[in-house]
Amino acid sequence: MVLFDPAKKANYETLPQGTYVCRVEDIREKTSDRGTRWTIWFRVTEGEHENRIVFDDVFFYGKGLEHAGALLVALGRNPTDKQELLRKDVLDLVCNISVDIRAYEHDGESRTKNIVVSYDFASDDGDKPF
Repeated sequence: MVLFDPAKKANYETLPQGTYVCRVEDIREKTSDRGTRWTIWFRVTEGEHENRIVFDDVFFYGKGLEHAGALLVALGRNPTDKQELLRKDVLDLVCNISVDIRAYEHDGESRTKNIVVSYDFASDDGDKPF
């Protein structure tokens, strides 16, 4: 059983604009006639905002391929190689994500949300694996 109460609103606070070390916590995959999209849940792993979640939609087609390629580099995968990506191969990998804050309206109410603007490889020495 689930109790649905439309009076309860989510108490979601956006992260401040910045860069965070995050672990891939979960991936939800959806496929359409245009291609595949992953909705990725990133968990912040350190700092003041440790354990907070950031969501990003990654499209493996069209204009989204550049963003997807940046994610692959950040996770230590070579984006120039044709490869099959499995959810299990990406879960628990760590990367840096930079987030911005965007305003939007929902049911006439002004809200904010985080937008992932870039990814980077997370390593102590900054060297990428390829």
